[in-house]
Amino acid sequence: MAHWQLSCFDDSPVMAGSHSGQPKRRYSDKGSASGWLEKRLGNKHRKTPSVSYYYGWLDQGQQCKRYVPVAKVGQVTQMISDRGGVEEILALLKGKG
Repeated sequence: MAHWQLSCFDDSPVMAGSHSGQPKRRYSDKGSASGWLEKRLGNKHRKTPSVSYYYGWLDQGQQCKRYVPVAKVGQVTQMISDRGGVEEILALLKGKG
């Protein structure tokens, strides 16, 4: 019996253990990773819960997180995908507008 799972990159199922259809995971050198983006739900008991986004990164082995305004989520996602540095992303989040 085959075991199916969803790929983490798209909604197409791939066979567990098969490497042919699955995109290769990208790894960064130690100390050069861009971080990640988290989505958090607030007021979960409401009809439409609020959604907040946080940028996360490692600083000397410790997790750090910073709030990302909804208007900048696309820019931060693109910078993470392009392997932008943590300092660049934090500068974007710190800047006004």
